[in-house]
Amino acid sequence: MKYALIIGNNQYDDPKLAQLKTPAADSQALAKVLADKDIGSFDQVTPLINKNETEIRRAISTFLTNKKPDDLVLVYFSGHGVLDDRGRLFLSLKDTETTLLKATAIPSTFISDEMDSCRSRRQILILDCCHSGAFARGTKGEQKAVTEATFEGSGYGRVVMTASDSTQYALEGDQVIRQTDLSLFTHFLLEGLKTGEADTDHDGHISLDEWYDYTYAKVVSETPRQIPHCWSYNQQGDLIIARNPNARKRVVELPLELAQAVESSFTSIRESAVHELGKLLSSRDTELANLARLSLEKMTGDDSRRISSAAERLLLEFEKTHVPASKTGVSAPPVEMRPETAKLSSDAATAEIDMPPTPETISSRPVADGTSESFFNRSFWPKWIQASIAAILLSIVFYWYNMSQRLFINSRCWHSYRA
Repeated sequence: MKYALIIGNNQYDDPKLAQLKTPAADSQALAKVLADKDIGSFDQVTPLINKNETEIRRAISTFLTNKKPDDLVLVYFSGHGVLDDRGRLFLSLKDTETTLLKATAIPSTFISDEMDSCRSRRQILILDCCHSGAFARGTKGEQKAVTEATFEGSGYGRVVMTASDSTQYALEGDQVIRQTDLSLFTHFLLEGLKTGEADTDHDGHISLDEWYDYTYAKVVSETPRQIPHCWSYNQQGDLIIARNPNARKRVVELPLELAQAVESSFTSIRESAVHELGKLLSSRDTELANLARLSLEKMTGDDSRRISSAAERLLLEFEKTHVPASKTGVSAPPVEMRPETAKLSSDAATAEIDMPPTPETISSRPVADGTSESFFNRSFWPKWIQASIAAILLSIVFYWYNMSQRLFINSRCWHSYRA
């Protein structure tokens, strides 16, 4: 299961904390993408916008409770990151007072402790913090708001991504990118997911590493004043965040067993493959049906006359029963019959007379009106008539034999009685 808690705050009661533009839009946009079944496909996404400290503290604790080891949990925060006089990081909320940070803001230690208590071994924390509220420019310039140890705790399977550290500003949208309501960092987080460009290995999935690498490269290319950071704590394997919504369609292939049968060195196996390919000609998957047709065309050149003849017969039957090209707008290449085909077909028909009916003598074909009708091999009717006549004759013989036995027994009984 995949869960996300999205926290955004751009309104502040404390006049010392500047009102921000992007956190609400950032949070809502990210929540929408993560919940999108074609992209993030998260099972549960909870957005919290401009809430008080008490609500957020309870929400974080509740969110990280009762999770399973295999669950993926993602916590995102967009807003002011504030440092106290000892250099400790606090996440500020709507009712945060800068003079009472421990009582009205969320300390980084609280989040770290809650993550330590969480059973999930796939934890992601994303901070898009604007640190402009932490200190004035030029003051404590070397102090870091977020370091590798900030959210480490007993971190196992944990990854922390930040938009910047305390020596930089997490730039808002209109400062760098025009005509956007999102912060620079979140803008590229979303762009990587929505466009699928973060899927750098083109496997159809976006891993956490791909997501961060894409975002980092985009942010740094836009401005050298902001450098994202990422720390991983005993994280094993790739964490899949989303699907690439624009991934190329998978190339259609024949089932592995069938593909191997087509190339088999045994004639009987290749012959069975021909019949299976014939069934696929009527598949609803047009690409698979076309692939089956191409395979049969290839098998018309098989060294075995029996196999090449069967392949040609199936292609010819399909061509005759298929919807005319004038109605579909698609023309199939003609199937050329080899000179010996007529003779082989005649020999095969002769051989079939001595053979009992098999399931292969009955098949289904599509007709122009979209329905399906059944047709029988021509050899089926003579054999059916012969079998019917034989059954009737046997029934008559059995009936007269039974009657004669009864008459004989009755006659014996009558003579015994007279005697």
